[in-house]
Amino acid sequence: MRDRPFGRVGEGAALPAFIRGERYLKLLQDYVYDRIGVTELQAAYRQLYLHGPDAEKPDLNEELGRILHDMFSVLDSFTTDKKVLAEDPEFFVTEKQVRQAAVLTLQKLRILNRSPS
Repeated sequence: MRDRPFGRVGEGAALPAFIRGERYLKLLQDYVYDRIGVTELQAAYRQLYLHGPDAEKPDLNEELGRILHDMFSVLDSFTTDKKVLAEDPEFFVTEKQVRQAAVLTLQKLRILNRSPS
């Protein structure tokens, strides 16, 4: 049998040589699995997104960059202030919406890392 990007038949997906967005993936997993809270996620993601190593700066022309930017936008709109939420519910998001976005972003990153390109 030939090796394929998704592994040999019956073996499951082959692991990529490197994981794209690995730090973001681990950070989001920590949040989804309740190892960190939403404010810790927000601070750590912002730090990584805005001030991380140049090699990890998201390129909005690539799929990884768009995925990471979408999650950054959600975190940037997060607030617990009910008055602010009531004033502009289309812009600001709740923790429930952050969690939904985090799960979706994790799924997208996992799918992205399965692709051969």
